[in-house]
Amino acid sequence: MDPEKTQKLEKMTRPVRSIPMVCSWCGAIYRIERHVIGADTKTGASHGICPDCLEKIKGHMDKGNEGN
Repeated sequence: MDPEKTQKLEKMTRPVRSIPMVCSWCGAIYRIERHVIGADTKTGASHGICPDCLEKIKGHMDKGNEGN
């Protein structure tokens, strides 16, 4: 079989996994991302910052910069 076709078939048969995005600040799951990964790859949650916490942090940062 043609190596290029083999690679395309391998990509098509890889499982799609859902990975929850967990806010590092409040612990809420704020998004689910879907990724194509290898069958032998272990997955878990990924961390970031949710939109609500980001707004809170921006608000605190803006208040801190008002005196400058």
